[in-house]
Amino acid sequence: RYAPEYRSDLSSLEGITLSTLLKTQVRLADIATIRQGYSPMEIKRESQQRYVTVSADLKGISLGEATKQVRQILESVPEPEGVDLKIEGQTTSQKESFGDLTLVLVLGILLVYMVMAAQFESFKHPMIIMMAVPFTAIGVVVAFLLTGTTLSITTFIGIIMLSGIVVKNGIILVDYTNLLRKRGYNLYDAIKEAGRSRLRPVVMTSSTMILAMVPMALSRGMGYEMFTPMAVTMIGGLLFSMLITLLIVPVFYAIFNRKQI
Repeated sequence: RYAPEYRSDLSSLEGITLSTLLKTQVRLADIATIRQGYSPMEIKRESQQRYVTVSADLKGISLGEATKQVRQILESVPEPEGVDLKIEGQTTSQKESFGDLTLVLVLGILLVYMVMAAQFESFKHPMIIMMAVPFTAIGVVVAFLLTGTTLSITTFIGIIMLSGIVVKNGIILVDYTNLLRKRGYNLYDAIKEAGRSRLRPVVMTSSTMILAMVPMALSRGMGYEMFTPMAVTMIGGLLFSMLITLLIVPVFYAIFNRKQI
């Protein structure tokens, strides 16, 4: 790179001498037109195509909501000829993470089912417990709609945590129902007694988690954009899971065991 005194103004640049193949010296001004202008300091290429990155920091908005707004803006703006507008960066990473987290969720459910099958020595009772997990998504969706929360990595992690809590509540109910059946209760009496006796543990477990998540859901401190959606996911899912555990699980238990009244 030339010293500053040789590139401080246009006249200095015009006076730069170049060597030719004939070993002669020519001034740059004799073979080129030099003028002042603006150009990118760095040219980036991907797949032999130039690209320019436009980035921004998020404040007071989640990545999912920001992506949604940017996508709406891009759809309303006609693309200039030869220009392709794409949303990349953390949005792409988030989509890839969703695939990994989905695999983690599925594997987690399968492993939990296998452990319960070994403990209950039955494939039927773990299936009854796992039936409550998909219904819990209704509470999560309702919480998203009420708060304007969008699906993100943190909310997905909240869903994974939520599935474990729902399974735990189901285990409490089904295990006690099985115990009552062994004590001589008929099917429906065992279900009613288990629901009455295990109402308090299920409600207290879920209520404790909900109350613990309320400060996180209401927080507006640093990093709340990441943790608030997780808290909203947990609160919505836990509120609905109490009803699911106490209503859906007994119903499926009665259906799967109706031949053993």
